[in-house]
Amino acid sequence: MKQKLTIIFGKRSLGGVLSPVILVPVILASLLGSSPALEWRLLEGPPLEAEFQRIQNEAAYLKAQSGDLKVVELAAMDPASRQDAQRLWGEHLSRAVQRIDEAILNKLKEEGIAPNAALTDEQFVRRVYLDLTGTIPTYEQTSSFLTDRDPRKRFNLISKLVDGEGFVSHHYNYFAELLRIQDYVPGTYVRTDVFGDWIKQGIRENRPYNEMVYDMVTADGRIWDNPAVGFYLRDYDTKLDHVQYTAKVFLGTDIACAQCHDDPFQDWTQMDYYRLTAFLSEVESKDNFQRPLAKNAQKEIEQEVIKRHNVDMDAKDAKYELNRAMRRYQQPIRWMQDASKLVVREEKGQKTSLPDLYDYPDGKPGDTIMPIVPFGDDPEYIKGKNSPREQYARWMTSPENPRFALNIANRMWDRFFGRGVGVPLHNVDVESVDNPELLAAIEEEMIGTGFDLKTFALILANTKAYQRLASREKVTEADPYHFQGPLLRRMSAEQVWDSMMTLMVEDPLRFRKGDGGYYNETVNLLNEEGPMTAKEFFARAAGYQRYSSGLTNYVQMKNGVAVPVEPVVAKPGEEMMMNRRNKPTVDGLTYGDLLLTRASEQEQPSGNDHFLRKFGQSERNFVVGASSRGGSVPQIMEMMNGFATEMITKPDSMLFKKMDQAGRDRMKKADIVFLSILNRKQDEFERGMIYDQLKKGSEEDAYGGLIWALLNTPEFFFIK
Repeated sequence: MKQKLTIIFGKRSLGGVLSPVILVPVILASLLGSSPALEWRLLEGPPLEAEFQRIQNEAAYLKAQSGDLKVVELAAMDPASRQDAQRLWGEHLSRAVQRIDEAILNKLKEEGIAPNAALTDEQFVRRVYLDLTGTIPTYEQTSSFLTDRDPRKRFNLISKLVDGEGFVSHHYNYFAELLRIQDYVPGTYVRTDVFGDWIKQGIRENRPYNEMVYDMVTADGRIWDNPAVGFYLRDYDTKLDHVQYTAKVFLGTDIACAQCHDDPFQDWTQMDYYRLTAFLSEVESKDNFQRPLAKNAQKEIEQEVIKRHNVDMDAKDAKYELNRAMRRYQQPIRWMQDASKLVVREEKGQKTSLPDLYDYPDGKPGDTIMPIVPFGDDPEYIKGKNSPREQYARWMTSPENPRFALNIANRMWDRFFGRGVGVPLHNVDVESVDNPELLAAIEEEMIGTGFDLKTFALILANTKAYQRLASREKVTEADPYHFQGPLLRRMSAEQVWDSMMTLMVEDPLRFRKGDGGYYNETVNLLNEEGPMTAKEFFARAAGYQRYSSGLTNYVQMKNGVAVPVEPVVAKPGEEMMMNRRNKPTVDGLTYGDLLLTRASEQEQPSGNDHFLRKFGQSERNFVVGASSRGGSVPQIMEMMNGFATEMITKPDSMLFKKMDQAGRDRMKKADIVFLSILNRKQDEFERGMIYDQLKKGSEEDAYGGLIWALLNTPEFFFIK
């Protein structure tokens, strides 16, 4: 029997709206088997006999005898009921951790390999902050953890971090790379800020991963009305390419070769490719929208431009001067018209046909292709009155899909361990996996958590396997690896940048990108009815020009509330906050041409000369997962002489101010430097070197040199 989701109350979920119910559980013997069932007595209504499934987003999921899944918020439960649900879920999580560790230990025993040594608290706190929040911990966070005597402090810290804003920022960086998010829809002037904000909000609210993917695949409308269409708009004019990117990202399956011919190395045929594409046959991404000018508006606009720019209409070149001035206003209006034409919609009746050069016996060029899923039988739940795209999304995101849960579980494992259980990530060959027991465990636990990526991260971070020293040998995708510990990893570009921000700025997440609301309101020519008047024409052109400063979309967080910032424009001849080019600035947000924010709040992706690009952030164009963690000469120069190193080593830097807490204690100051940058105290050898250095010159020079040296050590860049 298929499991049906019955929403009883509370929050929005795939399948309906929840409504509050209070339950009281009583453990009973199951009539259907030896496993216990639960009878949940409702304070209102008849009792419900059901098995406990999981806790997700402060709600308990219960499986009734009918197979229906019922959802009850913890806050609506009797305290004893809530404790029972939390106990059962805690036991499940403990079993999940134990199951993963046992799968690894079984394989290590089989191979005769000893597990790596356990992490010290110093090593653990650095690694877990980097992996869960994307940045090294602060001096205060490190000190607090190291002095904590609670035996459960590691679990407590992990639980705290997965619920923090740092987790949202770091998680977003990963998905922005995976989904190839850029600030503009390629080839257009349509900004995607609202799509990025939608992803961040989904992570913040801990929306189940399968729900978010379903929403992206089935989204329609314009991006300001439905941000999830940003996923389809990324490849809006290349439907065939979009299909192969989707398969790599969500199914861990590389079907790219089959777009042009049968894959010579795998079982994928070109017919398979077109059958999969046929699910999107009715999807279109443009319409013929055009907002006309009102009667006499063109003449009024020209007269206003003549007035604003003092165009002498009696001059010989008057027409040229007028046209040049007009372009300053017409161009942003043209961009807005183009933006309003981008709309994801379904054109009923459209079909997918085989290409003209199709040369296989199972079809002829021009044949109409019907949608068929590429592996497994057509499951019952995709049939019915749903559109082909909805069928495609339901099949893709179902727990019964043999690739969907496996793919995201394997990708998350790679983030924590430096390598997937199955490699390569975008094309996992299940038959060749070295540890099928481990792959099955993480796949099933991903499904068991309800595709809850926060809970899944909590499980992985609590395993003994994760809390072991990293292995330092070089391992290629062709080599077996049995996870005696994570692989030694170099920080990603975003982790390096965010760690530098942590050392430079009191709160790197104080300033954040907004939701694109101002831009959306400006370019949405459909939000007013009728032809465009001259007044609206100038207002919209001015609004677009204002937005182009790049800072109007930022907000400042004050007591948990996002407050829009208002950029200040320096007057000619004035110098404002080290900005010598008289560009718009915001106090605390800008440093010259740079934004002092986390990588998730920067331009997506950053410009070619930015720190992030020098350290391996990709262009996010044609290759999924194209970022690099290799070293380079520009990176060396950036760390030796770049703005970040300069800011951190200055006597008035935040780190120097923290050293003032130590008073006259020179070695305590050095400990603050070590705990801030490497998240450990100095050893005896290092203490001797620093003591000798302090005797030779000024403290400022000695500590500045120490900071510079630690930032340029491999220990800073690698997660061990």
